[in-house]
Amino acid sequence: MVVTREPKTVEDLKSITIAIPGKMTSAYLALRLCLGEFTYDIVPFDQIIPALLGGRVDAGLIIHEGQLTYGASGLHKVIDLGEWWAKETDGLPLPLGANAIRKDLGPERIAEIAPYMRKTIEYSLAHREEALQYAMKFARDLPAAQADRFVGMYVNPLTLHLGEDGKKMSTRKGTGVRMVEWLDEIVKRAGEINKHSAEVVGIGAVKFFDLKHSPVTAYRFDQEEALRLDGYSGPYVQYATVRARRIIDTSSEVGKDISLRKSLDIEEVRVIKLLDKFPEVIKEAVEDYSPNLLADYVFDLAKSFNDFYSKHRVIDEGEVEPLRWFLTKGVVEVLEQGLGLLGIGVPERM
Repeated sequence: MVVTREPKTVEDLKSITIAIPGKMTSAYLALRLCLGEFTYDIVPFDQIIPALLGGRVDAGLIIHEGQLTYGASGLHKVIDLGEWWAKETDGLPLPLGANAIRKDLGPERIAEIAPYMRKTIEYSLAHREEALQYAMKFARDLPAAQADRFVGMYVNPLTLHLGEDGKKMSTRKGTGVRMVEWLDEIVKRAGEINKHSAEVVGIGAVKFFDLKHSPVTAYRFDQEEALRLDGYSGPYVQYATVRARRIIDTSSEVGKDISLRKSLDIEEVRVIKLLDKFPEVIKEAVEDYSPNLLADYVFDLAKSFNDFYSKHRVIDEGEVEPLRWFLTKGVVEVLEQGLGLLGIGVPERM
């Protein structure tokens, strides 16, 4: 929820400074989806209202009990992001988080822990008054009635089970679809591209389509686009990787001592520059929590390699051109690592 000292519109928010509780919060993500880029100041969540009242910022993105108490401070609601999300998604709840168990604990430990997690939630829902008395220790002077309402916003039947609405994937237009309804179809269609590794290609297509979008951008999933071999897609990058790897596997290894030619072709220069950028791209993607930067990079490298390979021979009449061989080997290693970081496999052949 965004509040201000004076009444304002959503459009006004795009040109003023908004206090946010942190970049790694679902509230910030929701507001980015709503507004796009905006100017912000990071303020501890329980200090946002005081910062707003004191004039430090022009608006505040409030979470927790602030959503219930802002009116007492004379502040005005500009937008309730829960209401906005419901309109955008045809009534779906705004996803704030989920209870999960680490996979590396193993199936036996997970099976042992999961029932206890469920029982604690079931007990708190069945003994609401008792649970509320405990929660009041952390209520920061919130009246009991408001604390009860606040707790109900975050602990409710959806905490136990997502239900059909919670399992839906939603597009910006509000058209819901469950992943299981089309994942099998995509894998089946991927078999038309590579009958030997349909699952690797199909799942890779879905992952890449998702990860190529900014984390704060809503999008509509498109099967045709996801599976294209001639566009910005996972299969395109996988194919370039397989193609480059086949060149290396079918040629004799070149010695390590090579000398650069006096002149390089423009396609060779572009590949060299992109290979050099790999560590920088990983660093930026990690620091910005933006895997789409890595997806952009591997696609750009795959496209540049295909342009290079279409114009220059790596092996000519049985003779290997050393520099081009090493460039191709570098492309294989970087594309495999880049796709691996995105959780996407590379088939043996395509």
